Amino acid sequence: TVGASGIIDAKGAGYNNAEEGPGHIGKYKVRRKSDNHLLSREHGHGGSHGGCGGYAMYFSSITKEKLFDDYDYDALFLEQRTQDVTGYDDVRKPTMPGSAGTRGAHASNTGGAGGGAVSFEASKLFTLDGTIDTSGDQGRGDYSDYRFLCGCGGAGGSIYIKAESFAGVGVARANGANGKYTNWIDDYRHHSGGGGGGRIAVQCTNAGSSTHTFTGTLQAHGGVGGYRYQGKDG
Repeated sequence: TVGASGIIDAKGAGYNNAEEGPGHIGKYKVRRKSDNHLLSREHGHGGSHGGCGGYAMYFSSITKEKLFDDYDYDALFLEQRTQDVTGYDDVRKPTMPGSAGTRGAHASNTGGAGGGAVSFEASKLFTLDGTIDTSGDQGRGDYSDYRFLCGCGGAGGSIYIKAESFAGVGVARANGANGKYTNWIDDYRHHSGGGGGGRIAVQCTNAGSSTHTFTGTLQAHGGVGGYRYQGKDG
């Protein structure tokens, strides 16, 4: 049982920037349509787990309209998914942490760590009235200049509960973190990518039990950030 005042905190306890994790994209390339030129990048995207991390736009002084004309970001989004592992872990019994977000424009602007992994097994009733949090951490950085992108959000971790029955009014979170920002304005050049949502699974061994009365909240949302591609839900 997690009582009403109980908090199990594994926020940011997953893969960090040293370990990165399977959902950390690393280096990638952007193709410019006008001359087919490839530009190499290694920052700007949130970590992935159950959902994929958000994609930051290519920061430059050009207008957003010209950016979409000259860079195929829809193709980029699909192509680059082969470089990380989105949707890793067992859907029915998740046990893995969330992956870290990529760094910002400078090495010191580290991406946020992914959320940790927690599991619970009860022979009878498991009651959640408090909070379980395995969300990712926000990245670092302090910029409002479009030329400098902050660190990106870590992906949500995992929560696994196995019991005869499940009850309570509490909250379980495995959310991806928001991309870091300082002067948040509606400008694609300021948005570092949010982390993807993690995984939550509840396995009840007595499907016909009358004590399945959980009315709380289970969350595995993606983080805000990335302008066109937010972090996706797990």
